[in-house]
Amino acid sequence: MMEAAQLLVAVTLPILVLVFGWLANRSLKRLETRQAANQNLIEKRIQVYDQMADDLNSIYCFFLRIGHYKEITPDEMIEIKRRVDRRAHTQRPFFDPAHQRRYLDLMDTCFRTHTGVGQTAKIRADPARYRAEF
Repeated sequence: MMEAAQLLVAVTLPILVLVFGWLANRSLKRLETRQAANQNLIEKRIQVYDQMADDLNSIYCFFLRIGHYKEITPDEMIEIKRRVDRRAHTQRPFFDPAHQRRYLDLMDTCFRTHTGVGQTAKIRADPARYRAEF
């Protein structure tokens, strides 16, 4: 009886080691795949941000009236908004919903959008303040 138990342990132990080793290897490969996907996502987000950074900075400067804001006409500001919107909306799958919400909040703070079918977005600013500076 004792010999049968020893034989069972001698046969079962290597099989268990192989099974656990195989499972651990599979888990490691899944983890590496997930890490590579996350790295690719981060790189894509950086690429999108690089494409939008100058335009977002121009919006920021224009509305806070700092930096190069005097070089930007209202028509150019609307064009900058359109350009940023195109990038933000086409690249939406690469960002989480909270990011998209913050972007839309920024646009709603700076512009009056959806003013009617075929209507251009309007800049939310006091024209008198800008007229005095231009």
